[in-house]
Amino acid sequence: MKKFSFSLQFLLDKKEKEEDLLKRKIAELIKREEKEKRELEEMEQKMAFCQKKLQEKMCQRVKIPLVILYYSYFEKLKDQIERKREAIQGILRERKEIDKALMQVSREKKLLEKMKDKKWKEFVKLRNKLEQKLIDESAVARFYQKIKNGLFQVI
Repeated sequence: MKKFSFSLQFLLDKKEKEEDLLKRKIAELIKREEKEKRELEEMEQKMAFCQKKLQEKMCQRVKIPLVILYYSYFEKLKDQIERKREAIQGILRERKEIDKALMQVSREKKLLEKMKDKKWKEFVKLRNKLEQKLIDESAVARFYQKIKNGLFQVI
């Protein structure tokens, strides 16, 4: 009897590769998200620190150009913070799409694995049936051989 072969194995292999690729993409996005969040936190801390510094300077005599410089820096920092938040939201949207794709690929892979398992069980059942048939035929042949040789007598 020939060995077991699943006709859709190429598709199952493809789904496994897709699943691995999507998992790697998600891991990469998680790293990017963490990095962006750290950078955002640093920017927000910088903003708070500079605002505190400006308040301290306002209590003293401060030159107007310095105040203008601080406010222009605040505006630039606010823009950077906003862009960073948008980048994080973009990463989250991309991750959600990849999660959805991963769920679909995982479902398809699981279905193919169930089909393969079912085909394997059918193969084993058929193989066992054929083996039993060979054993039975061999036993019958030995029995007839013994009768032919006179070891058994048929009544």
